[in-house]
This record gives sequence, C-alpha cells and structure tokens, in this order.
Amino acid sequence: MDREDPLQLVRREVETVSERIRLSVVTEIPALSHAAEYFLKFGAEGKRLRPSLLILLATALSQNPLDPEMLNVDNRASNVYVHEVRRRQQRLAEIAELMHVTSLLHDDVIDNADTRRGISSLNAVVGNKLAILAGDFLLARASVTLASLRNPEVIMLMAEILENLV
Repeated sequence: MDREDPLQLVRREVETVSERIRLSVVTEIPALSHAAEYFLKFGAEGKRLRPSLLILLATALSQNPLDPEMLNVDNRASNVYVHEVRRRQQRLAEIAELMHVTSLLHDDVIDNADTRRGISSLNAVVGNKLAILAGDFLLARASVTLASLRNPEVIMLMAEILENLV
C-alpha cells in the first residue's frame, strides 16, 4: 500500500508560515537581525515539525476545505488581531516554532555547542551574548503574536508550555 507522507499534505501552508516567521524577525539592528534569522533562513530551518503538526491538526479538525488565500503570506504585523480562524492557527504554528528555535539557541549556549543541524551553532558564530539576545528577541516576537490572539486559554496554555520548557 502506497502511503502519502502526511507532512507533504501541509507543506505549502507550512512554507507560508515559515515565510511569515522570517518576515517577523526582521529588525533595524543588523547584528540582531542576522542572529535572529540564523536558523530561520532557507536551508537552515530544520524540519518544521511543530508547525507541520499544528497545521495537520487544524486541517483534520476543520469542517471546511482550505481557502487558497491561506497559502499567501499574512503580512499583517504580529500585534494585529486576525479574525480568520485559519490565520490564528497559523500564528500558533509560528509561535510554536519561534519558541522551539529560542530553546535551541539558549540550549546551545548552555551546552557550549559548536554545531546545530549540521552547521555552526549561532553562539559559535556570534558569541554567547548575541545568541542569547537573539533567543530573547524571538521569544519576545512570539509573545507579541501570542497576545494578539486575544484568547486567554491559549495564552495561559502557551505560557505554561514556556514555563515547563525553561
């Protein structure tokens, strides 16, 4: 029996989320921008397992087919409330990935790691201080996006996840 890779079912939408993540971490501070983008740029972004699982779950629970508009990158600022359920689900996928990457950056500093995902770790390239600052910046962006969801239950759950992660 030929089975389809379930991650391929949501690949295009996850790419949309990935592009939104890349756009959300741009800052006018060049060193911070470079550091924040380090594991989010093409070729270094990893498998995007967390966003893929979130989008797969959203797809499985949806009663409607995916609106093709949802495959376009949402360019609204992270602090802007979005009314579309699917966009809010995409934002949760974005938040999960930003929190995950933050944990990797901080873990690499704690472990004094030289590599991550087959390339030099960020702390090995830019130093511990900037790597921690980049992780904190990603976490701040995730927090702004989380607050924009305006859903106390989701905010509380994600805050508890973050607390457990730390």
